[in-house]
Amino acid sequence: MRRVMFELVCVWCVLGVPFAAHAGLGWWAAQTALGYASAVVDAVWLNPSNFADLLKHGYSASSVAATAALNVVVTNALVAAVHLSAPPSAWEPLTLATLSRIAASLVATELLFTVSHALLHRTR
Repeated sequence: MRRVMFELVCVWCVLGVPFAAHAGLGWWAAQTALGYASAVVDAVWLNPSNFADLLKHGYSASSVAATAALNVVVTNALVAAVHLSAPPSAWEPLTLATLSRIAASLVATELLFTVSHALLHRTR
């Protein structure tokens, strides 16, 4: 149950960025901090072997933390910029065809990520 709750928080960390961007810089910063906190929880408590592998291969804890922070900030800034430049009023109507394209995109992205992540872990 704890893992499911964590995954739901992670989903909000991703899906909440556009909403936070519209609410203002403070909300965006809070959403970004929540995203970073979820990455820390994942690295320290849920998947500590990934963090240990990075340390074992010569990366310092501070460089890993800084890289993760930079990743979250830049990603959330990009999402916010894209969303603010194309607000919901400019979106195409939400039809079955649009939902199908969104679903196909999500499935393709998830499959590519899963395969590439599996290959990454096989290169040890």
